[in-house]
Amino acid sequence: MRKDTLAAQLRPYAALAPKAALAALAGLALELANFPAGWMCGAMAVSVALSLTGHGAKIPPLLRSFIFVALGISMGSGISPAVLADASAWPLSLALLAVSVIATMGASSLYLRKMHGWDSTTARLSSVPGALTAVLLMASEQRNGRFPDVAVAQIVRQIVLVACVPLLMVITPVTGDQSARAVAAPLDLGLLFVLGFAAGQICTKLKVPGGALIGPMVVSTLMHGAGLASGALPPVLQIVALVLVGVLIGARVSMVDLSMLSRAILPALGAVLIAVLVAAGFAAVTHLMLGMPFVEVWLAYAPGGIEAMTVMAYTLNLDPSFVSVHHVLRLLGLMLLAPLWLRSTEKDPESPSSRRA
Repeated sequence: MRKDTLAAQLRPYAALAPKAALAALAGLALELANFPAGWMCGAMAVSVALSLTGHGAKIPPLLRSFIFVALGISMGSGISPAVLADASAWPLSLALLAVSVIATMGASSLYLRKMHGWDSTTARLSSVPGALTAVLLMASEQRNGRFPDVAVAQIVRQIVLVACVPLLMVITPVTGDQSARAVAAPLDLGLLFVLGFAAGQICTKLKVPGGALIGPMVVSTLMHGAGLASGALPPVLQIVALVLVGVLIGARVSMVDLSMLSRAILPALGAVLIAVLVAAGFAAVTHLMLGMPFVEVWLAYAPGGIEAMTVMAYTLNLDPSFVSVHHVLRLLGLMLLAPLWLRSTEKDPESPSSRRA
């Protein structure tokens, strides 16, 4: 009986293994090609393809918990006493960043609703700047809205912003190199996982949108910010988490209406153009007020993912601490305020959730 029970428990993992391996290979290919969020996007593409052919992957509950906790810890690990000290040196810039994010989300969401008739939940999730992994996780858990449209909008935003990199490299010469972040000590890592898991469970029971992710992120942020923990997840764990979250997200797209996806591309391009212009406008204001290089401020304000923007900061002739602090604090603010941003859409009468396949 015990052997049968063990076999039954391991069966979902055995079924997942070959699909996850294929997803990892696709992620590796995109990562080697320097595609933004390559590990996750490659895995997601494979998972979507499997779902469209009726062979979608299923993530066991325990593994799902690992994914959320690992990503939450990773996001919060960007905060440290040194980062907080740096942040205090740029109060006006950070204040303008906060206004810029609100303006970006409001303008993009309004555009998608008024010009293309998107429902409130889909438009708001699609307009969140620079939190690709977290936003797609939240979108996959929402009862309202259209997840495929959110995925298209967020991925298009990533691609368009990466396309701006050659222009930045023309304006600013490339210097310096990236320095690897220290890995968290085993004791710190174990404590973060235990407390992060507990916080995720509490947030989930309180019905906080994306609570399984937000809980661990808050714990990691508080511990790193207070100096009670230091260092990032080991690279292997980060890669595993990104691949699995790609598989998880892609598995939610079952029998997607491809014509709907094609129609979402044009609205997504319009929304990202608005986001880029709004961010550039606030970057210009900050440049004029503080005398900082425009390119440096634009990169700090750009509605791109933390990973991609941070890599650019280290490869271009820019102040990496200025750029990284702005992106880390922006992500923290976005994740903490996301429940408020989505709460008013929970009973949105325009939501097409009832019409989903």
